[in-house]
Amino acid sequence: MSERMSVFQAQTEIMRWLRSKGHRVIENEKEMRGCTMKLDFAIEAVVNEAGGVASLDKILIGLYKKTREVHKRGTITSRLYRMRQKNTIFAVPNKSGFYSTKSLSEQDVKRLFGQDELDMAPDDDDNASPSVSSAPPPIRPFT
Repeated sequence: MSERMSVFQAQTEIMRWLRSKGHRVIENEKEMRGCTMKLDFAIEAVVNEAGGVASLDKILIGLYKKTREVHKRGTITSRLYRMRQKNTIFAVPNKSGFYSTKSLSEQDVKRLFGQDELDMAPDDDDNASPSVSSAPPPIRPFT
């Protein structure tokens, strides 16, 4: 056996190990259909417990802690998309992979995440680049 595993092989090994420990691993959409409403409520609960805003990673970890089931990232992403269509959960503007239980304005996002990332984008009327003083100091090697 080679020293390096592919991502698929590693995921398969992790799922096999989790099953051996008695955890339920949801493999596909058909298995999930019976528990979609419970999953919707569990996702909302996880986001609420995180303060109303959570990243996809935090949602996956929170779901595991709450249900002891390992959900695939793509499956949860699809579920979040359907929940967004029903307006039960909202995507955070200008932040990929973040979800909220209420609709947030750009000012709310600036207040929650800080202004650094959003201020770096040039305005329509101001095409100037960020000032040199806002740049981090250079990294100096140890001598």
